[in-house]
Amino acid sequence: MTKKGFIGLLALSMAVTSCSSDDENGGTPGRQRDPIDNLSTPPKMYGAVINAGPILPKAVLVETVVRTAKLEGVDNLFVVHLPGENSIFYDAERNSGLKDFIQPLGGANDFYVNSDLYTNDPAMDYTELVPVGPPIAAVNHMVTQVRPDSIIANARVEFFEQLIDRKFRVATYLLAEFHADTDPTTGVSFNAPAIPNILATVNGISSFTRNIPSDTIRIFNEGEMLKYQYVVVAEPRNHPLGLALDSVSIFGKEFDPGDVLGTRETPLRFALARNHIHLSRVKGLALWTVLYEIEEEIDPADPDGPPLVEYIIRNTFLSKI
Repeated sequence: MTKKGFIGLLALSMAVTSCSSDDENGGTPGRQRDPIDNLSTPPKMYGAVINAGPILPKAVLVETVVRTAKLEGVDNLFVVHLPGENSIFYDAERNSGLKDFIQPLGGANDFYVNSDLYTNDPAMDYTELVPVGPPIAAVNHMVTQVRPDSIIANARVEFFEQLIDRKFRVATYLLAEFHADTDPTTGVSFNAPAIPNILATVNGISSFTRNIPSDTIRIFNEGEMLKYQYVVVAEPRNHPLGLALDSVSIFGKEFDPGDVLGTRETPLRFALARNHIHLSRVKGLALWTVLYEIEEEIDPADPDGPPLVEYIIRNTFLSKI
């Protein structure tokens, strides 16, 4: 029997003894189920189509990719905007950690799906943007408490493969939907940069100047306002770089099929500030949970120094709240 198997058997034995003691003392057997236990984590891969930068310059590109993919039957893609330091959406207290996860976006037609870089092309097969096969793990989340200044969210992770000596982190972020317009009260502008013959700002609203087709598929209509769905407005202030799973699991960096973290015994809880400066302009809120794998390698420029660290998105999930 492996060490993990022995510990699991010991834990099961202790749980049975505990339930028996409850029965003998006339108490109610077992415990009340935690709402997080009702969350499902089906073995499905999801992809975040990421737009990052100081002024979110590729909003039209990434929104087009996701809309086109959905019209072609791809239901596991969604847009995430990561604001840079010069963006109206950026807040140093709430967004600083994410810069360590995403690399520069490259050329004008480049975008990320999770950690993979793609170049948009009219002949692109959008069904290939997210792997079809089962993922190594899946994530989900739920709001467990709403406070005046914050939202408390709990995440859940389930593994589907045996993994040994692998380092993972999980994080849940607060996202908001904004319209590309100008706040008439404060004059704060959320407008997008103009794109000739595609997007223009008139009377404080950024909208499409013509119908945007993709072959025979209508993606945007003339006069339609651009919407940012969704922009990261808060990272977990208690774990800005994510929560290391080996600090939660008694088995450290070892995971087996069926292992679940985020239960009552292994909570993955995140505090997300909701007093954002532009909250009055928010059209909707969402949670975004990411499972990162941490890979380290020797820096060839400094072999004796700290290793190079890369955060790879292994799975992700977004839902409105």
